Amino acid sequence: MGKRNPEIGENGIVKNICLLAGQAGSGKTVVIRDLYDLCKKNNIAVLGLKADKLYSNSIVDLQEKLGFDFPVYNTIKECKNHFEKVVILIDQIDALSQSMSSDRSFLEFYRTFIEYFANDKQVKFIISVRNSDLKYDPSLKIYEDVKTISMRLLSDTQVKGLLEKINIEPSLLSQKLLVLLRIPNYLNVFSQVRTNRSIYTANNMLDLYLELWHQKVVKISSLSPVNRINLKQFIYRLAQDMFAEQRISLSLLKYEDHEEEIRYLESQMLISTDNRQLQFFHQTFYDFVFAKQFVENDKILLNYIEESEQSIHIRAAVKMIVNYLRDFDSKKYIQTLEEILLNESILFHIKHIIVVAIAEQQNPTEEEYRLITGIINSSFHWQTIFFDNASPTSWLIFDIEEDLLNLLNLKSDVDSSINDLMPIHFEKAKRSAENFLNKAVQENHSKAWEILNLLDNEFLILNALSCVSDWESFDSPAYTIFENIQKPQEANTYFYFTILDSIAKKILNIHLKKLRDHYQDKLKRIRLLIKII
Repeated sequence: MGKRNPEIGENGIVKNICLLAGQAGSGKTVVIRDLYDLCKKNNIAVLGLKADKLYSNSIVDLQEKLGFDFPVYNTIKECKNHFEKVVILIDQIDALSQSMSSDRSFLEFYRTFIEYFANDKQVKFIISVRNSDLKYDPSLKIYEDVKTISMRLLSDTQVKGLLEKINIEPSLLSQKLLVLLRIPNYLNVFSQVRTNRSIYTANNMLDLYLELWHQKVVKISSLSPVNRINLKQFIYRLAQDMFAEQRISLSLLKYEDHEEEIRYLESQMLISTDNRQLQFFHQTFYDFVFAKQFVENDKILLNYIEESEQSIHIRAAVKMIVNYLRDFDSKKYIQTLEEILLNESILFHIKHIIVVAIAEQQNPTEEEYRLITGIINSSFHWQTIFFDNASPTSWLIFDIEEDLLNLLNLKSDVDSSINDLMPIHFEKAKRSAENFLNKAVQENHSKAWEILNLLDNEFLILNALSCVSDWESFDSPAYTIFENIQKPQEANTYFYFTILDSIAKKILNIHLKKLRDHYQDKLKRIRLLIKII
């Protein structure tokens, strides 16, 4: 952390803001905390602000919450007289965004606070924010063009190494779970519930949180002083209060009659308390608890969407509610989806998250198939969204190959009965359908070969065959389809030679193995003869 000249923009203004952006659970808070410790270690003046706990609407309010004897601005100015650099860390500024808080004064204050030191060469702001809020919240969108460090997910190697450290064999976990565990928060949750081996097949965040709830809330020891029913109702109350106050942290003073529940939840790391504030261990767990109590209290999702004025920031909660409702009451689940998807007053972005939730299901039902086919056959938009998110293994058990084939065989949107705005929507839908088919080919799904046999576009057939890795058998469907193409090189030279290269490598490996086995056998005979002689 040596000396470094401040970065100057084209307009001569000092660029003294840096964003730490990432998705929920990616570890932004941990990085901010480590950076705070590093600044202290290197004798750099640093001020750390947890925006999700310091809900302030004025500089005087912030001073009181920080417990400073002197005004905040004066304190920072004095630090500039004694230190070369002053670093101000603001963690979870997204907690003040439209996704959580309807009171814009909190976020507006932080913006004013940041702007007060704009163009100051000695002051450096580092602010953590979720990608979604940075993109969609108008008050945060102004920082979109500032220098941004993006949080990377854990690599496959890192995940497997960490699993082995807690004595978990990575090969026992589903592929979807391994991908999910690249997000540090979910790896942490998994480590807490790993004793139940059924969680090894988890597919999503909901599966992990349901198991966490079961182990920490439902299965309370009979020796515990906490009553399970009381504990559950208390957790639900916290979620309801957070929603009512539009904050993810609450004053501990309101819950002095629940000391036992608070002590237990802290011991299980489901909540944290600090500076007389209480919050769930992660915002996504708040989303889960909110969805759970919402469904179990028989609330109406359509009403919630309308009361929230269809804000784009309720999408995460809507998806969580939909997925929880699916397991809790399948009949009401379908009814709820129908009344939202068929309601013309509901905006596209709300319907979008619901179509994605359906498409991502690993074991879709007949009712979901009926609902989704009615939707995707009405628009190229919906076809694109569905095929981008659906798994061939899950959805090809139904007769969607006809819809897929019809789309792939279309020459242009003019040939379709679907009336979308522009030809570009048709092209996007067709590319999504191609990718879906390619995934089915990679998974060696029997219906993939049926679809390829019925396709009248040799370019698409070659594209799909270029995804094939197993060319060991001359009797395979892939070989048969490839041989039936009259002039594959003319259809697409690149795909043609890619396929030939894959075939040549496989055949060469097969013959080399046969030769090795043959000569190893001969060598054994020679050695045996030498022994006899």
